Amino acid sequence: MKLKYSLFEKFAAYILLVISLFLQSCNSPNVQPIAPQSPNISTEEQMISFYQEAGQLKAIVKQGHGSLSASYTLPVYISSDVSLAQLVTLTQEGQKQLIHINLPKEGQHGYVCVGHGDLRDKEDKQEYAAIVGDSNQKEKEKEGQVSEKVAYRKISTEDAEGEEKFLKVQELEDRIIQHINRAKDEAIIKSINYTLESFSPNGKWSAKVILDAFREKKEILDFGHVAFHERDFELISNHPFFREKAKGIKFSNLDNLAIGGGRGKFIRSLATSLQSTNIIEVELSNSNLKAESISLFVTNLKGAQVKRVNFKYNQVGNEIQQWLSSNYLANTTIEEINLKHNKVETSIQQLLIEKYNHIHWIF
Repeated sequence: MKLKYSLFEKFAAYILLVISLFLQSCNSPNVQPIAPQSPNISTEEQMISFYQEAGQLKAIVKQGHGSLSASYTLPVYISSDVSLAQLVTLTQEGQKQLIHINLPKEGQHGYVCVGHGDLRDKEDKQEYAAIVGDSNQKEKEKEGQVSEKVAYRKISTEDAEGEEKFLKVQELEDRIIQHINRAKDEAIIKSINYTLESFSPNGKWSAKVILDAFREKKEILDFGHVAFHERDFELISNHPFFREKAKGIKFSNLDNLAIGGGRGKFIRSLATSLQSTNIIEVELSNSNLKAESISLFVTNLKGAQVKRVNFKYNQVGNEIQQWLSSNYLANTTIEEINLKHNKVETSIQQLLIEKYNHIHWIF
């Protein structure tokens, strides 16, 4: 079965391959450093160098030799079934068949089209004009005489059974760059996760949860029933994803595990790890927590941005009424507290609601 890769995966693979080769040359004492080069492709009288500038793929086309040579910087449009990495492995004849160069003419912009088709017939030229616009249109836009024009590029895909897609050109380029940046971010996360796996008691699990959340674009880190030690919280609190990207953290069913250092140390370490993060939601459910643990958690949230705490299915009873004689929640950022399926009597519930009416209580 032939594997199919998207344009973004092809382009990202090419970029990462170049980076990998460069890093290998730097790390090995027996290999001379490789000078960074753009992929150069020759088509008879023309030499083409591809490069990326401000998030856009461009090409420098050199034509002719000596004093008669000329150089052009042109935008590049790539078909979905072609990658630059493949181009450099083809013969000159193969490259010639895939690369179509249209040099600038009077009143027309030039471009490079990489693919099995070209923009040379009437219909394609009309489509290209819709993509880049003519020079007069650009001048009018600069003068503010016309509104911004959204242009689309028609792309045929094999897996759509001949159906044609329309994508904004700028959106296509942005998605390529975004794909590359996510690949770089994932490499950074994997590198940092190595520290968790090596020095954290539950490092392998926490590293997996973080990497999965990044790949699936989730903001809630669900650590389940894994009881963290103080060292786990110390290391994870310095992780860039935990500190900057995560919006929530969740633990459940901790009552059946022997928590290292005691339940109190776990609660205190958790609350402290949330300081200087962007986490706004915390869940500690179904873990036999009592009012003492809940109070300890709230009092150690100074400097955190937590707004919602979920303590459902625990053993919080009427002892929570001690909050009535203190100011635990007077200057807190907490906006919602969930004590559903606990043991707080209705009368105590009502008193809590009246004293801290700026908080949404769930009983």
